[in-house]
Amino acid sequence: MSSFQPHEVAWTPEKSGRFWSYFSNDPKFLSQYFSNHSGGLLIEHIEKFIAIKGRVLDYGCGPGYLIKHLLQRGLACEGLDFSSGTINRVREQFDGHPLFRGATVATQLPTPLSDASIDIIFSVEMVEHLFDEQLLPTFKEFQRLLRQGGTLVVTTPNEEDLDDLRVLCPDCGGLYHQYQHIRSWSADSLRAALEPHGFETISCHATLIAPKLKADALRKLLRRLRNAPEPPKPHLIYLGRRAQE
Repeated sequence: MSSFQPHEVAWTPEKSGRFWSYFSNDPKFLSQYFSNHSGGLLIEHIEKFIAIKGRVLDYGCGPGYLIKHLLQRGLACEGLDFSSGTINRVREQFDGHPLFRGATVATQLPTPLSDASIDIIFSVEMVEHLFDEQLLPTFKEFQRLLRQGGTLVVTTPNEEDLDDLRVLCPDCGGLYHQYQHIRSWSADSLRAALEPHGFETISCHATLIAPKLKADALRKLLRRLRNAPEPPKPHLIYLGRRAQE
């Protein structure tokens, strides 16, 4: 008799670390990183709301895709991540670039960076991965790192149905989200989570970060003619200012 029993994977920081250590080194997976394929478009969108200047930090920078796009646009920046291997890859890519301000390895919170030392923090597609015990310390760390009046930029999937991308391991029966997402955010829940930590919301909105194609205009016209509802916008973006004390 088969002992195969489908079951929900109980994610832990250790399992998550193993998962991302593998995928961050898989060339076929790298093109799926949001900050890789859409980092430039995200920066363009953010520049509609704020000027990206001063000391800019990519918090949870991963392999450095957002850093790449920031540097390509002539914007000085630096990275921070909790994986020493990832940070080594970032340094290998960008050390020597005149606008690259370095990369920091963090092993715990608070991170090694100084209080009130950052003007803009980008946290791109990270908050959907945080465990319950990591949420409040991470939000407090954002507040600690930002100068008064500094800006926090958070992106995450908008009102994601976590069941949509569940997959089943045929060996062990583990059921899990394909990208290890463990929580879903809405504009209301993200704003409510961040504002108690000293952030004044500039904007918290759903949008679509993707190239504008000629076919998009035709699809919009057809929807209007059919009186069909607009499809849900997949990307949620929060911009908040650290409140003056």
